[in-house]
Amino acid sequence: PAVLRQQRACLESESRVVEAAALTDRLATEDRSDADLRLPALRRLASRGELEPARALARELIADFPDDLGTLQGIAAQLQTAGALDDALELLRRLAEECPQNPQLHHSLGRMLEDHGRRDEALEPYRRALELEPQNQPLKQYLDFLEERESLEQRWAVDFESLQTLAADA
Repeated sequence: PAVLRQQRACLESESRVVEAAALTDRLATEDRSDADLRLPALRRLASRGELEPARALARELIADFPDDLGTLQGIAAQLQTAGALDDALELLRRLAEECPQNPQLHHSLGRMLEDHGRRDEALEPYRRALELEPQNQPLKQYLDFLEERESLEQRWAVDFESLQTLAADA
């Protein structure tokens, strides 16, 4: 394995990506205990939109690395890329419950929800992240912006309903 790792590093330095990926897959087959060797296969499946194979590999990786927070976050990101949003959100929610004091997890969950148009749901994880990390000024400013936007949208919805009622009565 050490020689194969050196060969892979040489291939990568020479920008021989396909050969390096094949060698990484071979190394991953020989050493299933190294998440860094196995995650690239998930990235490739996700980037090609191969949903079911990506889900299967993600389940395998989750089972093999249940306590490796960085690996689990990477799996969630790749599931999102593959289009398995519900799986990705389920994993991030579970991680946020298991590690409630980790602001990065709450922030990641909020970002993923927001990226998929679920802004209302994103506010709570963002608030929790800011509660855990009150010195995070960019997050505070962004959360203020989102809350202001939500407030305006609610007022506009009420105003629109009032206009519809007036128009119906006229």
